[in-house]
Parts: sequence; structure tokens; C-alpha cells
Amino acid sequence: MKLAIIGFVLMIVLMYVLIREKMAPPVAFILLPLIAAACAGFGMEDIAGFVKTGMNSMLSTAILFVFSISYFTLMSDKGLFDPIINFLIKKAGTNVTTILVAAVLTTFVAHLDGSGATTFLIVVPAFLPICKEMGIRPKALLGAMCGAYGVMNIVPWGGPTMRAASVAGVEAGDLYSFIIPGIACLVLMAFVIVFVVAMIEKKNGAGNAAKIESEQKKAEEKKVTYDAIYWFNKNQQEFSHLYRW
Repeated sequence: MKLAIIGFVLMIVLMYVLIREKMAPPVAFILLPLIAAACAGFGMEDIAGFVKTGMNSMLSTAILFVFSISYFTLMSDKGLFDPIINFLIKKAGTNVTTILVAAVLTTFVAHLDGSGATTFLIVVPAFLPICKEMGIRPKALLGAMCGAYGVMNIVPWGGPTMRAASVAGVEAGDLYSFIIPGIACLVLMAFVIVFVVAMIEKKNGAGNAAKIESEQKKAEEKKVTYDAIYWFNKNQQEFSHLYRW
């Protein structure tokens, strides 16, 4: 009973310090469990044994994680996926459904490294200007991406699969092989979500020639405004230099 209470208190304190940013994650994950173990009455030898057991069970998972993230991030930085992404963007055309399908396919490719930040940094800047021009709302683009994002988030080297495999005491690859039928269903659902989002956006006026023209006009007005502000600031800067002299 005592160990259970200490465990729950540890989880609550850990969540609090991470959410409130009171402590850096590596420090919190190392220091707080040590304090909890000491409060539970375990000595240094016992704690060292826990660490050794944990390291042995996590070693293969950690190696897979480090290698996969490094490899796919390097490939992405070197432009390995750029031809695929550029091809999808070109083929998207001016059809709302095609654009969102291309965004989802790009999400599948970009999320091979299992990193959500990388995925959004690749997909959103590439497709957001197209979506704005077509009158597709940004939240519709993100909604369409979420289906593919969810599927690719459970790749063997992704965080959720690794954590589940570690808790279950199995290899991440074995767990992933077991859930492949479910993943196939999720891929199908990802495309269903895309078509549903596309239908909603079409009803909202996306892809309408008048709306596209309106968006282009807004973009031009914005550009003119920025140009005017730029030259105003430039003139102010020149006058300030002259006054200084």
C-alpha cells in the first residue's frame, strides 16, 4: 500500500513539474524517482539494481529510437523526400479533395522519422499557401493531416509504440507486427477523414472561383500594404541617418 501511494504521488509531482515547467524533463525523470525510491526505504544497491534492470529492458528500444530518428532526420535534411513531396504538390492541382489527399500522403512520408515537429514543419509550410489560395481553412488542413499523423505516430521507432513495448516487455517490432491489421484500418480511416473534410470545405465554398479570386485579391492587398510599410520605414530610417549627421 505504501509503495502504491508513493508511486501515485511521484506521478502527480512529475506531471506537475513538467506541465508547470518547474524542472527540465531529464532532471525530473532522474531526480524525482531517486527521491521516491529513497522515501520508499530502498538503499543505493537496490536502486542500482532497478536501474540495471531498466537499462537491460530498454537498451534495444533506445538503440532503435536513436538510430531511426537520426537516420530519417538526416535523410529529410538532405532532401531525400523532396522529390516525392514536390511531385505530390504539383499533382494536387486546384481540386480541393486532391490537395488534401496530397497533404495526407505527404504527411505519411514526412512522418517516417516518428517526429511530429518535423512533420508539421514540412507539410504545413508546403500546403498552407495552396490551401489559403483555394479557400481551404487551415484547421481543415490540420484535421486532414491528423488521420495520417495518428497512423505514423505508432511506427516501431515512434514514442507511443516504444513505451507500450517497454511496459509490455516485448520488442517494438513484434508489437507492431501484431497490430498491422489495425493499422490497415487506420490508414483507410485516414482517407475517409480526408474525403469528409473535403466535402465540408466544398460546402464552405473552398475551390469556388469567386472565393479563390477573393483570396488572391486579399494577398495582393496585403503585399501592397507590406510594401507601403516597408518604404515608409525605409524613409524614416534614411531621415534619421540624415538628422544624426
